[in-house]
Amino acid sequence: MPLFREDPIATATFGDVTTAAEPTTSPAEIVTRMLEALGSEDLDTAIGLLADDAVWINVSLPTVRGKARIARFLKGLDGPSYFRVHFHNIAEEGDVVLTERTDALGMGRFEQRFWVTDASRCATARSRSGATHSTGATCSSA
Repeated sequence: MPLFREDPIATATFGDVTTAAEPTTSPAEIVTRMLEALGSEDLDTAIGLLADDAVWINVSLPTVRGKARIARFLKGLDGPSYFRVHFHNIAEEGDVVLTERTDALGMGRFEQRFWVTDASRCATARSRSGATHSTGATCSSA
């Protein structure tokens, strides 16, 4: 169940496998772009990076399944509140991206910061030419 999908701009299709036509975007770059888009209130970009069968797992909150439901959840948070992210460490090994960061949720003069460790998994596909690309990730925050 991927959370993120490959950037749709630079893709080509070979048979039934879609591969990146240019150098691929790494899973860590996809995860970073998603969180930075949320932090800059660019919900269209953040939602655009989600795979259709994404699963959003956030400890202590209900699991949200599917791109459409996640989009409704994120848009429901829109308003006078804000989200900021500060990355401390990002590690990538294969399809797994680990982030250590501080997330901040605020409203007006109030801001609450949370230390977050997050694991995201990006599925990959291999084309007939041997090129690998990211197709998605399953994200769970702890």
